[in-house]
Amino acid sequence: MEKQMVDGKPHIASTKIINKALNNVVCSANEISETKYITAVPINLEELGVLSKSDNIVLCDTPGFEDTSGPEVDVANGIGIIKALQTCKSVKPVVLICYTALGYRMNCVRELARTLVRIIPSIQDYLSAFAYVFTKFPDDQKQSINATALGTYKSIEKKEKDEGYRALLADIVEQTEDDVLAPNLLNDPPKKLLKKLADPRNFIGDPSKVFQPFLTEKSTSAVNLQVEKHKANTLHAFKHHHYSIVQTKLDELADLQLVLKRDTIETTYRDCINQLTQDWNTQINAAKHTFDKCMKASHSINKEDVIAYKQTIDNFKSADPLRKHLSEAICADALIQNLDHQTHHLIEKMEKHMGNELELQTH
Repeated sequence: MEKQMVDGKPHIASTKIINKALNNVVCSANEISETKYITAVPINLEELGVLSKSDNIVLCDTPGFEDTSGPEVDVANGIGIIKALQTCKSVKPVVLICYTALGYRMNCVRELARTLVRIIPSIQDYLSAFAYVFTKFPDDQKQSINATALGTYKSIEKKEKDEGYRALLADIVEQTEDDVLAPNLLNDPPKKLLKKLADPRNFIGDPSKVFQPFLTEKSTSAVNLQVEKHKANTLHAFKHHHYSIVQTKLDELADLQLVLKRDTIETTYRDCINQLTQDWNTQINAAKHTFDKCMKASHSINKEDVIAYKQTIDNFKSADPLRKHLSEAICADALIQNLDHQTHHLIEKMEKHMGNELELQTH
């Protein structure tokens, strides 16, 4: 490792890569994360002289949250990272806190804490597995890390109700009270840090039950906006009989909810279903009422009435796949059944008045 100046910014870069898996890890002097997706780096602890019950571990470099390539990538990583973690045998979360991105009163840590609480809803039960590594801190700033963390914790508003958020910030204070993990990347050997991180006693043992798909606050806003657009597009498409578009939009909303499990998505989806069902049933009942009125009128039913009724039947027949979502919607066959009923009723009346020419003309 060596210290460099890149575009006027200090940067520590590798000069010789021994572990070939590190070729996939991108680092730069930029403030935003260069990592676009999760990258696994196998580490042979025995080769590095680290004594542990596990000879091998896998370090996973994950993207920074809210600083990748927009909400779409952020959401995809929020899902992909969690799926990867859920398949692991055990996991140790290592939170990297960079001096250059610390922000006022550790603002970046506050935001990260909110995200971590979303990832692990019962985070208080797993804080013993967490480790906090402070990078790029000047030597004269390392001694004040605990005081800064304590000040951040004390600045939490009294009305804060998120106990997981409080607990995580308190854990940073406790872990930095006696021993701060702030390695000198130029001089400290990796063995020292790996030895502290590789203790299998401090790992989360059943990741599949602990980690949950998550959204950052910014991505949550973006998702909510897109969900509302989906709802508007769905209702508009239904109004203009574009049923294949309606089917696609409803499928997408259902799939999104299946993955993210958000109350807002579920509520919007249900609102959409209820409104579509109401519109569907209203149109079918209106068609039946209009047709029945024509059949019972004193004048003969005309060709236009029949064509209009058939058009309604055809429309709802083509929309029948939507009933996978609209379980309370009236089946289009009800229109055909109504046609049969009205026709049979008319025939019965005609047969009843076969001897009365005036009555037959009326019917």
